[in-house]
Amino acid sequence: MMTHSASTNASGSTDPRLKSARNIDNDTTLGLDPWRPLSEPCNSICVQKPKNDLDMRQVSELWNGRHDIELRLLGYAAPDLEFLRYFPGLKRLDVQVPIIRDIDGLRHVADSLKEFSLANTTARLSLRPVASCVQLESLHLQRQQRDFGELRSLTGLRHVGLSGAALPDLSPLLPFADLRSLFLGFCKPLDLGFSGASPDWKRSISSRSIICAIFPR
Repeated sequence: MMTHSASTNASGSTDPRLKSARNIDNDTTLGLDPWRPLSEPCNSICVQKPKNDLDMRQVSELWNGRHDIELRLLGYAAPDLEFLRYFPGLKRLDVQVPIIRDIDGLRHVADSLKEFSLANTTARLSLRPVASCVQLESLHLQRQQRDFGELRSLTGLRHVGLSGAALPDLSPLLPFADLRSLFLGFCKPLDLGFSGASPDWKRSISSRSIICAIFPR
């Protein structure tokens, strides 16, 4: 979760050049140089307006391998994730793009990605590319469940959020042995049991701090 710490000047006003999130498009609109070096408190780079491959390469040069920086795609930033070849070692990725049609580009960061969110999409995408990101510890999916069973490879997941899911029960979560928190939002009614789980597994999961919040659709 992002924090919004920022430096203040002598008059007490916040200096927009030192805020914790760099929004490339907002800064351009405000007349600021969006490509100036990132400040130390910065923890995310946000892109909203459509960008071509060369634009995203320039964004990667701004990112400059900082593993603490989250890359956020909003609005109509890109229709696919092939530009991730410019972001080797990226650990945090948040995609909220209605026009996204292909996430195969996740293969470029499959060995490094720790946190991934996929929301506000219109296409129902296969989760197979996500399944290849075996270092993932945190995953949030909104209305995405195609090939959900392939995610069994993500045995290191500790935090899972599912919004708008239509899973009949929670048995697909059985492979996530290290799961520590679970969020279910705006889901259809489902069986909260873990069908097929061993008694030991159920005792183990009940001893953890799992948060389950369910809202009717």
